Amino acid sequence: MEIRPATVTDAERVAFIHIRSWQAAYRGLIRQDYLDGLDETFDRRVEWWTSQANGPGVFLVGETDAGELAGFASAGRAREDHELGELYAIYLLAEAWGSGLGAPLLEGATDRLRESGYDEAILWVLDSNGRARRFYEKHGWHSDGGAKIELWGDLALSEVRYRRAL
Repeated sequence: MEIRPATVTDAERVAFIHIRSWQAAYRGLIRQDYLDGLDETFDRRVEWWTSQANGPGVFLVGETDAGELAGFASAGRAREDHELGELYAIYLLAEAWGSGLGAPLLEGATDRLRESGYDEAILWVLDSNGRARRFYEKHGWHSDGGAKIELWGDLALSEVRYRRAL
């Protein structure tokens, strides 16, 4: 396995991973019609991830031993409190769950936040996503009581905030 900074050439694969991981991870947690419609967002996601590869934040990808890109993590300055770092996203293809790729991606992102001068970081996770919450808790994150409703079009997502000292 290899964790490395993302490049512009990774954007299409990251967009694919982003869509497929949402469709797998959120099945039964988010409306199916919304998940099915994610395929239509591919081109927009490629543009977004292309811009992130050249952006100021942390954008890492994880490759399997076979050299296949199977996950990514994105982090940077917290959107709501600029004194904190924030893990914006960490997603792996379903077939990579349990492979050991998620932990080094998470560690790589938090290491880079620490190197950027942050002492603490936050992340937001779907409150009903027990799998992700257990993963974060296993790696030193804890719920700090923060909660919000995130609106994605006509979809309302109930999220809880996790925090970790870096």
